[in-house]
Amino acid sequence: MTGKRKALFLFIKTNLFIPLITLLLTLTSFGLLSPQLGFYLDDWPQLFSLVEQGSEGIKQYFLYDGRPFGFWPDLLFYSLWGTNPFLWHFANYMLRWLVGLFFWLTLIKIWPEHQREAGWAAAIFCVFPLFNQQSMGLTFIAHWCCYVLFMVSVFLMILAVKQPRKRLLFLVLSFLINIPNLFTYENFIGVEFLRPLFLWFSLSDDIVSKKRIRKTLLYWVPFLILAITYVFWRLFVMENLRDDTSPTLLINLISQPVPTIVSFLTIFIKDVLYMILNVWFPTFSVDLIDFSVPSSNLALLITFVVASLLVGLLFWERSRALLKDEPRDNFNLFAVILGLAGIIFGCLPGWIIMRSVSDSGGIWNDRFGLPAMFGSSLMLVGLIGMLIGQNRLKREIILAIMIGFAVGHNFSITNDYRWASTYANRFFSQLSWRAPYIESGTAILADNEMLPKFGVYPTSFAINLLYPTVEASPKLDYWFFTLYKYFPDQVGQLASGIPIHQGHWYSTFDTDSRNSLVIAWHSDTSQCVWVLTENDRFNPYLSSNTVAALGASNLSRIAPMDTTTGFSENLFGRQNKNTWCYYYEKADLARQTGDWLTTVQLFAEAKEKKLKPSNQTEMMPFIEAFAHTGNSNDSVQLTIDAATKDPSLKLFLCDHWARIAGDLKGDVDVQNAAKLISAQFSCA
Repeated sequence: MTGKRKALFLFIKTNLFIPLITLLLTLTSFGLLSPQLGFYLDDWPQLFSLVEQGSEGIKQYFLYDGRPFGFWPDLLFYSLWGTNPFLWHFANYMLRWLVGLFFWLTLIKIWPEHQREAGWAAAIFCVFPLFNQQSMGLTFIAHWCCYVLFMVSVFLMILAVKQPRKRLLFLVLSFLINIPNLFTYENFIGVEFLRPLFLWFSLSDDIVSKKRIRKTLLYWVPFLILAITYVFWRLFVMENLRDDTSPTLLINLISQPVPTIVSFLTIFIKDVLYMILNVWFPTFSVDLIDFSVPSSNLALLITFVVASLLVGLLFWERSRALLKDEPRDNFNLFAVILGLAGIIFGCLPGWIIMRSVSDSGGIWNDRFGLPAMFGSSLMLVGLIGMLIGQNRLKREIILAIMIGFAVGHNFSITNDYRWASTYANRFFSQLSWRAPYIESGTAILADNEMLPKFGVYPTSFAINLLYPTVEASPKLDYWFFTLYKYFPDQVGQLASGIPIHQGHWYSTFDTDSRNSLVIAWHSDTSQCVWVLTENDRFNPYLSSNTVAALGASNLSRIAPMDTTTGFSENLFGRQNKNTWCYYYEKADLARQTGDWLTTVQLFAEAKEKKLKPSNQTEMMPFIEAFAHTGNSNDSVQLTIDAATKDPSLKLFLCDHWARIAGDLKGDVDVQNAAKLISAQFSCA
């Protein structure tokens, strides 16, 4: 290797290698599937606020969310790329990478002789397998913005220590950047109190202890004043409209000190161990091995490739004698101390409201460990260093393998979100085909939540974005309800009419239960979205709850003319009309309006494309259409075929034929067909 090439190699290795490798690891973990991701859970109410009401809407949303200044990241990125989901996800990945980057820059300023260890800590942070909500594009954009601001602020503070001539400039910048971090979200108030440790380790060892303590406190004072100001504002000045963000721990310590201390110690020990050990268990789970599932195979391949490349790079370095002797000092001990403190103070805001990262009952509790991830990453490097000792190659092989497994795990989690987007696209596409427009003030009722990674109220906000807005804020036009949750004892009363009221954050919804549509759909089947009536009472695939609510389903709420503003591909994905469900939904809509010729034509088009239902109940619009258009023989044949393929439908088909015969009393062929079906199926 020539002198110039060696110099270039050393420059890249020293200055660019860690930024590039952490970027690649971040994108491999989360970015490979980003073009197929959409929006999830609390993304939807935030999107609704932005799309329908702009800046005032998102400000009001965060005011009710208990974070009056939390709106600016959403508003900033929305002004840049609107509802483009890919760019929202890409921004999240870049923000996570930036946190890792400035974490690395901070560590190498504090411990310049341990750049390799700093690089490993940054790499682990970028793929740390705790936060399974990385693919929620809007919901956590503010968290990652605050994380970046915090880490940049710490980095600038360390620069002030290391470069005395620019001390004031760096301190002022660090202080100013930290203001929006604290006042946007409360998550990073805990790690604010790590600054003395950062300062202590960054000050020269030759400074005697008293002077070192004095300098540490001197640098920390402005940030301490800022933190105290924030805490005072958050607890005593700000009007909190949420009751689940109160300092429960502090309140309970006064009223019930002993039980509270016991509960807190339990949470404390479990969460610290979880952040150090348990968080890695899912990455090594045997459940990841399923060769019949392509995505599992791909995740395993990614795990193997990433780990192999990193290990291969280590052996290549060793063969080229590029590894320098590491200094013999107390870095591993210091890394463990700072890392453990990072875990404790990072989890502290969650503990204050008695929320535990390790609580398996709260599937979204991993967000409370988000600020502690950098501490856990650093502690892991220090612990492995202490356990393995001076064998650097063995230590780094372990870290490389762990990173490989973390990347594969993160890819699998992201793939779950990809499937959630696929299901959402199917649901909203089919609903828009079946109901091109729904009258304002309509409740959508179902016996299950429909969509993974959505939930009830996010589905409600999504439906309000699917159809035009009529009501003025804060009222919403539609709301989605699950029968078992919202009407556990009133399902039988829905048909007679009861008042319905619901709301979330600043939005409200009011209607009469007779202004409802009862639907059925399951994401894990190939069934189409069914908009139901009392004619479906013998459908064997409906729950008893759904059947009990059928009387409330009012098809007059659906307008056949497409008066929507257009199906947004950004929000709901691209529609695929070359499916059986497209023809079924359009046929069911035509059946509702009595357009029998269109229904027959749709069947012919579907048959020509060799499209078939997976559930034979979906043949009913076509069975009825053939009967109404003088094709009773075809109607009978479709009925017999359906019952042959699914015998459980006989009662359902009998009931429909009794209704068809009643509607077409003057049609002799229909009457004879009804008698034939009744005899063949033994209809009561």
